[in-house]
Amino acid sequence: MQYDASSLVSLRQALPNLDYVSPFWFYIDGQGQIEDKDEAEVTRLIKSQRVKELPTFRNGVSYGEFHGVLADPALRQRAIGNILRLVEAHGYDGVNIDFEALDN
Repeated sequence: MQYDASSLVSLRQALPNLDYVSPFWFYIDGQGQIEDKDEAEVTRLIKSQRVKELPTFRNGVSYGEFHGVLADPALRQRAIGNILRLVEAHGYDGVNIDFEALDN
């Protein structure tokens, strides 16, 4: 995903005053799959300033389609495993979970 160039300028200016950043890059689908949307340039910038990076993982679908990820142990484990793989692959400091629209 390409963001507005001014966003990167704003991030550069703000980083010295931040403890952590939670980029909105990851959506979990109804099967527990996550597409890797990490912006390498942004991650390098955040790490270079020794700011913690805790990307936000959101449900990409509404409750009806996402319910299985929460209710089915196999789908839940798939989603957790996919989150952990991304954390390891990118060296994140943790995660922020933001599941919304979960009530029908």
